[in-house]
Amino acid sequence: MEKISLRTKTNEIVLKGAPNDGHMDIFSYEEIGAKAGLGSLYIVGNTSGSADDASYVVNLISSLAKREYYLNPELTPKESFAATLKKINGVVEEFFKNNSLKMNIGVFAIADENILISKLGKFKIILARDDKTVDVLNNIELFNKEHIQEKEFSNILSGKVKTGDKILAYYPNKAVVTREKSLKTDFLHLNTADFSEKINSIKGTKPNFGCAMVCINIDEFKEAIMPAVKPKVKTYHPQSPAAKEPAAPSPEMLAPNPKPVLANNQTKADNALNAQTAPNNNANNSDEIPRIIPTEFSSWKKQNIMSQLFNKLTFRARKPWLKIISATLAAVILIATALVLRTTIFPSPETKELRQTVSSVQANIKDAKKKISENNYQEARSLLLASIASLENIDGDGEQNNVPSLRQQVLAELDQIDGAKEASPVLVYDAPTELGKAKLISTMDNNLFIWTGDTSSDGHLLKIDNNSLSKKSDLKDQGPSTLLNSSDTAVWSDKDMQKIYAFKDDKIVNEINLTAPAKNIYLYQDNLYILSADGISKTTDATHGNTKAKNWLANGVALPNDPIMMLVDGNVYVFSVSGIMTTYYKGEKSKEAQTNLALNKDYVAASWPDSKYIFLLDKNLGRIYKISKENGSLESTVKIGSAEPIMDASAGNDDSVYFITSNNKVWKISF
Repeated sequence: MEKISLRTKTNEIVLKGAPNDGHMDIFSYEEIGAKAGLGSLYIVGNTSGSADDASYVVNLISSLAKREYYLNPELTPKESFAATLKKINGVVEEFFKNNSLKMNIGVFAIADENILISKLGKFKIILARDDKTVDVLNNIELFNKEHIQEKEFSNILSGKVKTGDKILAYYPNKAVVTREKSLKTDFLHLNTADFSEKINSIKGTKPNFGCAMVCINIDEFKEAIMPAVKPKVKTYHPQSPAAKEPAAPSPEMLAPNPKPVLANNQTKADNALNAQTAPNNNANNSDEIPRIIPTEFSSWKKQNIMSQLFNKLTFRARKPWLKIISATLAAVILIATALVLRTTIFPSPETKELRQTVSSVQANIKDAKKKISENNYQEARSLLLASIASLENIDGDGEQNNVPSLRQQVLAELDQIDGAKEASPVLVYDAPTELGKAKLISTMDNNLFIWTGDTSSDGHLLKIDNNSLSKKSDLKDQGPSTLLNSSDTAVWSDKDMQKIYAFKDDKIVNEINLTAPAKNIYLYQDNLYILSADGISKTTDATHGNTKAKNWLANGVALPNDPIMMLVDGNVYVFSVSGIMTTYYKGEKSKEAQTNLALNKDYVAASWPDSKYIFLLDKNLGRIYKISKENGSLESTVKIGSAEPIMDASAGNDDSVYFITSNNKVWKISF
């Protein structure tokens, strides 16, 4: 016998395009064994915009999707798919709140003949069948849409595939849409290898051509089925009557046995013949098959263990007051048993979600260890950071599911990747609490400035000399998001990063209005460098009243995708959210290096112009990464170990890092 099923054969095509295409990637998974019934899972993603953490959104979604979809093999593919979408929507909800972040994500699964699809933003699937192509997402005859009442991935499209089908899923960016007609024709008539070769040939003639496509062939798979082996019936050997005194007959045994009904064509002669040929029971007891008495299934005759306990307690209590005590005791035991059953066998939705999160994190830790063994530190770090994000979404301390211990396991794996060591910070200054919360810090030219305040519009600029307050300036209608300084001037940006102020001698000496929000600013030798989504501009002598900004990059020189931070020391160092450090000199790109860090808005970059290193401080995890300016390599990592949240950081002139904690204390770590 043979079992016939459908299997998928997958080929991914990912080509990096122009900067305005954003980040594109594809993830495909196929499980075997007990999870094979759930088939294959695919994620096609694109992220762009000015969000700090746009680059690893696709990685995070794919990791969560894989864990959730294959978490429970007993579920049907549609149930697993719906649970996956719910999990994605819940965990990455913070990304959807960012108006500047644009996401286009397609998630679909193929399990035998079933296909399930959901999308967020732009996404397309083309089906090649019977010598024609079908736009799956717009075909209501072959595919049904089901709304699952979720916030972001809100629809599931389902349909059937069959042997010989070909599926092309892709992100429809401009470069692909302009060639869509010819691509459909090629996909219909070419095999997968030739189609992939043709797509790659476009890149050879058009360097800015980019795409994220996955080609899937649906093939028939035959699997031999072994016939079931009939189990042998063990012969029953009754005990000899002489060996044991017969027990008293039960009511069932005393009941008369019904006589068998004879077929119409069976005669008494047949019965007589059967009687003559039947074996002698006394002669061969070992071959006798005993008569099986049916079990009594009447519910009123059967009692569970709690009923038996209750009856024993009340039966033995002859006096009324003893009966009351016994009944109360039985009720307490019954309630306690119900509570135990509720928490173990029938957990609440919150408990069930907690257990699923713990299971997902444990799987991530296992995968991260494998990535570490393969020296794939970036993906390992992404898995571990996704696990930390999942654990932080758990309400309460999670002691019952050992969440604190699980978090320590994740951090231990990060320690292995980073080679992290404990640091010994030194207290530099304790800002007065009556001046408000210390929020920003800047150290340059042997000066230390701190911004304090309890409101978003008013505050105080403190100048610290020799670990003590030397000057305090009170400022109205100012709520900075970035603080810098030169030898005698403080520079800051407003909360929207569209206005830059220079402050000297207790007054604002310059105000620069930007046409678009900046991603980051940096002050070097009184010149202001401004990082935007598509370039770098420079305002010469910004601390002396000049407001005119000029494009600093040379013609044709572009930034990396998703730039997030910048530092200047004569060279300009630009970091992207994917961890790429790009170095520019006099407007030209000179080198590029991968730091293997996934950067986001919780990071602060700090350096001293004459230093060989850049310090990247992760405020969330409390770690400082020492990065080489020459090649982007990770030189060392220290763990701050502060129980208080970290607010901001800046670098000193002796390869040290100053940082503020939420209790208004300023600390220093020397490397």
